[in-house]
Amino acid sequence: MVLILIVLFLMSVSGGAVMKIFGFEYDSVWSIFKFFLATAVMGIPVDLLTNSIPKALADLNIISGFGHAVIFVILDTAGNSIVMTVADKFMKDVSATSISIIAVSFLLSVFSLVIDGKGKE
Repeated sequence: MVLILIVLFLMSVSGGAVMKIFGFEYDSVWSIFKFFLATAVMGIPVDLLTNSIPKALADLNIISGFGHAVIFVILDTAGNSIVMTVADKFMKDVSATSISIIAVSFLLSVFSLVIDGKGKE
C-alpha cells in the first residue's frame, strides 16, 4: 500500500510538472497529489472500458495489434481527459487548462501502452 502511494505521489509530481508547462495551477504539492489520487479512483471504471473495447475488437479479429494500440490510446486519452476535467471542476485548489489535461492524458496513455505492452498481440 505504501509503495502504491509512493508511486502515485511520484506520478503526481511528474504529471503536475508537465501540466504546469501548459497552464496548470495549484496551491501545493498536496493539491497535486489529491488531484491525481481523485483522478485515479474515479478513472477505474473508465479504465475498464478503455482496456476492454480494444481487446474485444482484437479478439474478434476486427483490428490488429497496431489498431489495438491506436484505439487504446485514443480511448484512454479521452477517458483520462474526461475524468481529469471532472476532478478539476470539483477541486478548488487546482486549476487545469484543457491543453494541460489533454497533454498529460496522452502521455499517461502512451506510458500505459508501453508498460503493459499493449499492441504487441
